[in-house]
Amino acid sequence: MQIGPYRVDAELGRGGAGVVYRARGPDGRAVALKLLPRPAGPQALERVRREVQTLVGLEHPHVVRLLQAGSHDGRPWLALELVEGESLGARLRRGPLSLERALHVTGQLLDALACVHARGTLHRDLKPDNVLLRGDDALLTDFGLALSSAPDAQRLTASGVFLGTPGYWAPEQAQGALELQGPWTDVYGLGAVLYACLTGLPPVQADSLPEYLESIRFRRVEDPRRLRPEVPPWLSALCLACLEVVPGQRPQSAGEVARGLAARAWPAPAEAETAEPRGRPATRPRRGPLLVGALGASAAALALAAWAARALAPGADGLAVGAAAALEERPPPELVEAAVPAQATVRELMRQERWEEAKQLLDRRIAEGAPRAADLYDRGVCQARLGDRAAALADHERALALQPHALGALQGRVSQLLALKRYPEALEAADRAQAEAPGDPRVILLRAACLARLGRHEEAIVACDRTLALDPEQADAYEIRGMCRYDLGRPQEALADLDAALARVETASAYSSRAACRARLDQFGLALRDLDRALELEPGSVPHRRRRAACLLGLGRYEEALAACDEVLRDDPAHAAVQVTRARCLHLLGRLDEAHAGYARGLELDPSLVRQGPVASWIAECEQARR
Repeated sequence: MQIGPYRVDAELGRGGAGVVYRARGPDGRAVALKLLPRPAGPQALERVRREVQTLVGLEHPHVVRLLQAGSHDGRPWLALELVEGESLGARLRRGPLSLERALHVTGQLLDALACVHARGTLHRDLKPDNVLLRGDDALLTDFGLALSSAPDAQRLTASGVFLGTPGYWAPEQAQGALELQGPWTDVYGLGAVLYACLTGLPPVQADSLPEYLESIRFRRVEDPRRLRPEVPPWLSALCLACLEVVPGQRPQSAGEVARGLAARAWPAPAEAETAEPRGRPATRPRRGPLLVGALGASAAALALAAWAARALAPGADGLAVGAAAALEERPPPELVEAAVPAQATVRELMRQERWEEAKQLLDRRIAEGAPRAADLYDRGVCQARLGDRAAALADHERALALQPHALGALQGRVSQLLALKRYPEALEAADRAQAEAPGDPRVILLRAACLARLGRHEEAIVACDRTLALDPEQADAYEIRGMCRYDLGRPQEALADLDAALARVETASAYSSRAACRARLDQFGLALRDLDRALELEPGSVPHRRRRAACLLGLGRYEEALAACDEVLRDDPAHAAVQVTRARCLHLLGRLDEAHAGYARGLELDPSLVRQGPVASWIAECEQARR
């Protein structure tokens, strides 16, 4: 059979994507000729066109070369470099590779991926059957699913049609979430191939597509060391890092993985260091005083119970904005510089939360010469933890001046702008960070916090939904979504979200927010219990104490509420809402002159309170009773 200028000698294999022949050209050179099956629909034709565009001009020792392309009786064909040897998939069907061979193959594939990604292209179908072995060399082939990583790239599967091979799909690929795919998607595929090289098995196994799509399966990947104890802890950790469920928690590039491979080092979880390897633990969010502190709730109705609910509601003064622990407790990979002992000392101090000592060490290093982006980022983290958000912002902006695409510094800048209440700038910064890492749930969540603080609650809820699709265990997304729903007058939905947040991670802010929802639903006893727990976690917090006073008022425990108000006002005498709450307690206790003076003081501090619900009627009632 003749196909274009090539004469077919024999069939090498066939599958759903077509048939591959061994053929010879006019010069007698043997090639692999790939012919699509009939009929060739628009998608199949587009896929071939894309593979041609990807491979034309791509010269790399570990990528199969494209020689020519054309069509035969309406069926497109590709002439590819013929690789004499077997596929990695065929080799693995006889058992896993030696550790040395697995590392060798992985290193070559990383080199190939880095080249492909540099051309703005994703492979999207990394699997052992798409790796060909020629002696000691591994070659990447079959770019039929390649997708340009440019933002305006034509999306072949806009409706969410799944492309790729089950067992080696990244979660975002399995879910059809094209907008979340990037180089980190191929990093997952590479990690899956490495896993197969080490164990002989794909990392995720299922009997059906619905079963495969269960997110829990991605979280239960067996530690390679459990299946093969001689795998070193650092290699197991590197492999599992590539297989993280959340795209932003994986290495973000082939280069980053290659550096870990070359250094024979990767931060291993504690489990990897035990004598007996364990299964992979489910991913848990790293938390500190997180983003939800940026959220405030709108004023509630001001009947007695509703007034208590409003006094409980998180306001702009209620919860301090902190940078996410994921940003402030470990350095972003793109800012890490290998083999710098002094940097390791700084990070050790930071891990121990010895922020002032770490900052002093960084101050000296930065003063001694040209600052590095990593040092500026780290000092910004320390400044934030020490409460100087303006200084933290300045350091993160200097880090960005040195490395404009450093994701950690971009995220840090968003956090600092939120803390400084510069919300429009924070949203612009979050948009920039999202352009760098559209699949990172930390960035999406930061953007949700910005939207919420700007009162764009519905958009913030959508962003939280997107975060939870990527990481269902992200407690902060539930908390932010809950308070947005609270602001929108949907306390029952908000309560469900806050219950979900607290089921994952206990934080004072979540307890305080849930108290606000319960108070709005007249569940003051439960709200008081939540506030007591919040104060256990954050003793002395003025916002929690303020809400507790309002809750006691709602329960009719006026003497206790009055004492609680007095305690708050000793620390914050200019708090208008607490002045009015205190006046209402005095009013209900019959101390009318003091109540009248208290109302006047509250309105002096915030005249708008008189327009809110029953406050005006309380004042009128108090004045009438005094006559």
